[in-house]
Amino acid sequence: MTAPAPPPMAPPTVAKPAADEVRTTAGRSLAIAPGFGRFTFERGRGWRRLLATALGFPGPGSVPVGLDIAPGPVEVWTRRIGGRRVRTRLELVDDRLVETIGPVVIEFATTLDVPGPDRSVGVTARRWGLRVAGRTVPLPPSYRPRISIDTCRQGSGLRVYVRIADHRGRLIAGYRGLLHPAGRPSEDLR
Repeated sequence: MTAPAPPPMAPPTVAKPAADEVRTTAGRSLAIAPGFGRFTFERGRGWRRLLATALGFPGPGSVPVGLDIAPGPVEVWTRRIGGRRVRTRLELVDDRLVETIGPVVIEFATTLDVPGPDRSVGVTARRWGLRVAGRTVPLPPSYRPRISIDTCRQGSGLRVYVRIADHRGRLIAGYRGLLHPAGRPSEDLR
């Protein structure tokens, strides 16, 4: 009787953060925990600017933000951006990070770029679709938005950079800033 073949190895850039780094399930892939900060926002032009507004992104400039995460197998992330709230659902499904924003479902792949305490985690949209009657209907990859999320530790906080572009790479919205752990005051909020 032959020994079973070893499981295939993952590419060296793909890894999951240690479970003790965050207190959440989906957040584990991003190493993100509840927090607050001040982020700088930007938006595209023309119809992309209108889409950014419809999605709840503020105009260009510096805005206070907060993130609350209701833990569970399917987490509810509530982002407070200025005076608006954006609520999404995140879950890990077969090692994929899946985010649901209203009827839109986006599947992400995660990469660990820099291992260790100051590590950098990147997230890129791989598939998308619409949730209809409990099923996800795939949408054409040729029109998939290009979403990239990069995070890295900075002191006790987490440096975050998010860019959302159309299928041709033109900016819809983006933001960047330092997310401080919940419960720790910051001078950035003045």
